[in-house]
Amino acid sequence: MSIFAEPEERGLLDEAPEESRFRTELRAWLAEQNLPVLSASDGAGRTAEEQDEESVRRTKEFQCGLAEAGFAALSWPEECGGRGLPSRYELIYQQEIAGYELPTVLLGVGFGMCGPTILRHGTDAQRKRYLPPLVRGDEIWCQLFSEPGAGSDLASVRSRATRVDGGWRVSGQKVWTSGGRHSQFGLALLRCDPSLPKHAGLMVAVVDMAAPGVDVRPLRQMTGHAKFDEIFLDDVFIPDDQVVGAPTEGWTVARTTLLNERVSVAGNTALRGGSFAMLVAAARAAGKDEDPLLRGRLADAWIDELVLGLLRERTKRAIQAGRTPGPEGSVGKLAASRYIQKASRTGVLIHGENATAWDSEDEGVDEWALRLCAAPGLAIGGGTDEIVMNIIGEQVLGLPREPSVNGARRTANTNGGTPPKGEE
Repeated sequence: MSIFAEPEERGLLDEAPEESRFRTELRAWLAEQNLPVLSASDGAGRTAEEQDEESVRRTKEFQCGLAEAGFAALSWPEECGGRGLPSRYELIYQQEIAGYELPTVLLGVGFGMCGPTILRHGTDAQRKRYLPPLVRGDEIWCQLFSEPGAGSDLASVRSRATRVDGGWRVSGQKVWTSGGRHSQFGLALLRCDPSLPKHAGLMVAVVDMAAPGVDVRPLRQMTGHAKFDEIFLDDVFIPDDQVVGAPTEGWTVARTTLLNERVSVAGNTALRGGSFAMLVAAARAAGKDEDPLLRGRLADAWIDELVLGLLRERTKRAIQAGRTPGPEGSVGKLAASRYIQKASRTGVLIHGENATAWDSEDEGVDEWALRLCAAPGLAIGGGTDEIVMNIIGEQVLGLPREPSVNGARRTANTNGGTPPKGEE
């Protein structure tokens, strides 16, 4: 089944009249925006590249138009800038935008991770302050979780929040922050009480990225681009009204962000390493479509892409039924990261030496090199593949936990205490 299929081919013959009208209106609006249309040879764009000021302007302008047309944050409450519609409308939206390359990559962290966390754990004042500007595209968000010494073992964060009159003073360092230099706000995981066990002494807070003491520095990757940033926090003041949830209950809040992140990573990157149709087009252009070894790899890509589509459909059906993302989202994330790495290697195999050495004056010839270099990072973002496999084993399959470093086996709970391994 193609992602560009018509509604009748998507199994949506049971749409209500109002849903069909919504689909027709959305389809007409998208057609008026002169958006790049994805074809079999386009893939999903050159996402390994960093964003510049022009792309930020396009992002905000497009999102503002999307919100004014009534197609943004469809299932969010109206007081939070949304439409208050059933989640089924979100599925229609995702189906209709599938054939376009939308300029909204910079908003992915805000809509996929930070927004849902504030929606669930924030106060009424926080929801009204932060969510409508996000929906309109006025403000961009980043996630300030990982640190140089706290990645997979996230609860070991050392960025310290110290109580002061009217709020907190924060010092520390965050790393691998997507879109940090373009963000107005960041959602940070901080240690507020070092006397408590590591999962109990945490809090989550909103950081104003323009506040005194916030220093954003680009991180150069092996692609040659700087898609991520490292953030230094030097005695940054955070008012009490920017703390999300209660202090010392930050792990519960952070888990909401992590669960949404894995679903978001799986959905947004599932076809980012080169789709099956893209690989077939490349093989035919290179005259290698009859090569038996390559045909086997293409068959594997077709199977992987089909499985990813079914996993995404399962997630969509769960959302449609009103269920929040659970550990099952880790399956899609793991499958997506593995598929992207395999697909990018296949693309390089098709192009041979032209994928690794080219004339710098030829536009776009470095695409597969960029994809190949960026692919390993997708096995890290949203939890490493190894951590994700632990989550699947323990929370989905019910397997016993691995021994901790001191040889003891710890039990997990779902109330923000000792977490499942892989969310530590």
